[in-house]
Amino acid sequence: MQKIIYTILLVLIFYSCKKNGNSDCTDDQYSYEFYSSSKIDTTSNHIGLFFQISPGNDLVFSYTHTGPECKSIVDEEYVDKLVFKVPASTNSFQYENNQLADALCLFIKYAFWTNGAHQLTSGYVKGTKISATKWDIDINVDVGGSVGRLIVRKTFTQQ
Repeated sequence: MQKIIYTILLVLIFYSCKKNGNSDCTDDQYSYEFYSSSKIDTTSNHIGLFFQISPGNDLVFSYTHTGPECKSIVDEEYVDKLVFKVPASTNSFQYENNQLADALCLFIKYAFWTNGAHQLTSGYVKGTKISATKWDIDINVDVGGSVGRLIVRKTFTQQ
């Protein structure tokens, strides 16, 4: 009889420890944007290369992936950001491998610690203008590190 009670008690304890399906984490977020009359400004310091989008004469495309943020975990947050530029007068483009330097194609992972951005030289970015406010963009580049190959096929909208 004791064995039965012990077994039932163990089963009840096991099922009472079942994790709740609710999470204290936000979902991953993605943005696919482009900026007209813009440029990519870069700065270097002892940590590495950094960039920002500023007023200029080109179209600048920006892909951002914001990872989940969990209240119960410290410093797990991260943001992956890829940018590149094309001439404002273009209706389509394709840059491959070493041509990515012409597009100033840069990738950075912001996390607890970052070593700055790096210039991409492997893969391609290509796009076709759909309207004044939308572009179909195809990205397939090797960004290295924990991300590896970044593949994106989305419609980017004007900001």
